[in-house]
Amino acid sequence: MKVNTLKKIVTLSALLCTSTFIYGQFTGDIDGDFGDGGILWYDYTGSGVTTLMTKLVLDENTESMYFSGSINSSGYNAIIVKADLTGNLSPAFTEGTINYDPFIGLDDQFESIAIQPNGKMVAVGYSIIGAGNSDAIIARFNTDGAFDPTFNGGSPLIFDAGGLDFASDVAIQEDGKIVIIGSYQTDVADLDLFIVRLNSDGSPDLTFGIGGSVVLNTYAGIEMIHNITILENGNIVAAGQAGEDILVLQLDTDGNFDTDFSGDGTLNFKVNGLPSVGDKLIELSDGKLLLSGNTFSDGIDGSRGFIIKLEPNGLFVPDFNGDDATLNLAFESELGLDTTFLIRDMEVLASGQILVAADYGNGIDNLALILVNENGDIDTEFGEAGMRLYNLSGGSLPNKDAQIEVTSTGAVLLAGRVINGVYEDIVTVRLFGDISGLYETELTPFEVKLYPNPTVDFLTLVVEMNNASNLSVQITDLAGKTVFSENFSNLIEGQNNLSLTDAISGLTPGCYSIMTTCEGRTASQLFIKK
Repeated sequence: MKVNTLKKIVTLSALLCTSTFIYGQFTGDIDGDFGDGGILWYDYTGSGVTTLMTKLVLDENTESMYFSGSINSSGYNAIIVKADLTGNLSPAFTEGTINYDPFIGLDDQFESIAIQPNGKMVAVGYSIIGAGNSDAIIARFNTDGAFDPTFNGGSPLIFDAGGLDFASDVAIQEDGKIVIIGSYQTDVADLDLFIVRLNSDGSPDLTFGIGGSVVLNTYAGIEMIHNITILENGNIVAAGQAGEDILVLQLDTDGNFDTDFSGDGTLNFKVNGLPSVGDKLIELSDGKLLLSGNTFSDGIDGSRGFIIKLEPNGLFVPDFNGDDATLNLAFESELGLDTTFLIRDMEVLASGQILVAADYGNGIDNLALILVNENGDIDTEFGEAGMRLYNLSGGSLPNKDAQIEVTSTGAVLLAGRVINGVYEDIVTVRLFGDISGLYETELTPFEVKLYPNPTVDFLTLVVEMNNASNLSVQITDLAGKTVFSENFSNLIEGQNNLSLTDAISGLTPGCYSIMTTCEGRTASQLFIKK
């Protein structure tokens, strides 16, 4: 499926929206209450150095977002950046940043980061030791950014096979074990894959694979993995490339290739007969997998995106996007077919719709969001022809490396790089969210209504109870911060009118979510305070 002609680029000032929101619908409007005037602009120490962002991670436990990457001053230094969900850099780090200089080698970079439930950070990447020689690095840090002494004695783990070695992604299992995936060089033009599982203290998990690791070297050429995911059943799935083919692999909990997946635990293929790369895998609630990635007909300039839905056994879901089984995303512009369209990230909204983040190049590169329905059809009501463009520098500078995260309140964080000449900065905005499916319930013992909505100075919650019971009420802003919480006792069967006027009296204008809970069931509504 091809969607043609995107003629309008919306800049930050045109996107800001602080008081309008359509319940249950993701519009992509920027929340002006986030950061400074709707944007968090990160320029390390304000010194104009190049800042590279490799991954955006959301952690609801600490109400924070994290960036892994590097900065380039006299060489590349690995960094972790932390900010809260309102768009302010964390005071726990100096200017929100831990700059690991020196780390290991001449140039260091964190490729990915995962946050444990206790707030500790596990970062993986590489360290360049010399020409044609890099080591994979794995380290865990305390919440203040210091090396965790309970992980490998407080030192980073180093993987050195003698050539170009790097770790590309990391995931934390529910039992606290750490799964890392990366590549190592076996020949001048040959990279093979390794998957390692560590115990919480950094020691190899000897119950996994052989000595704690699994190696895949069955393909000629370059094998790289870009994303790793832990499934509900504990299996490990990963997506990337093997030569010019997409590679998807699945391991069971012991590190064996799962033969229930595609016969031998691996799946490799091309999309449209072109060189193809898998980028992101998401497990859906029914066990199916969403795979996004890109094809390349002429390098980056000829890149086009795709989404494929897979059965748990690796077979294509045939009725996704009609009978095509593959949604091809090739947004062309009036500038011609050489327009770059490169998928960078993908998330599933509460409504079940698929939100795709991409780089879109048409002279000045922009960040792009595409909204796709569950059946694989593009939602053409979103933006223009199903895509919305963002240039967070006001339209004058290239924006690249789009990444997204969805908060528990349905808000979307969109981040990317702004290229300002020889310097590069990280920019982030928060978009009003889709909450249509966040609080679905069965046999809810009550019904709620709010009036007036929007409101200025008073608000009434009307609760229709099926039987006498207690009710808890919580109001949060769209960043997930609780601004009011109270338990109401002895509600009667039938209609109950609860005044929330005092609860909203001190709230600043904006959008809020009110959650009501009774007998283990929760319902939610949005309201607007003017």
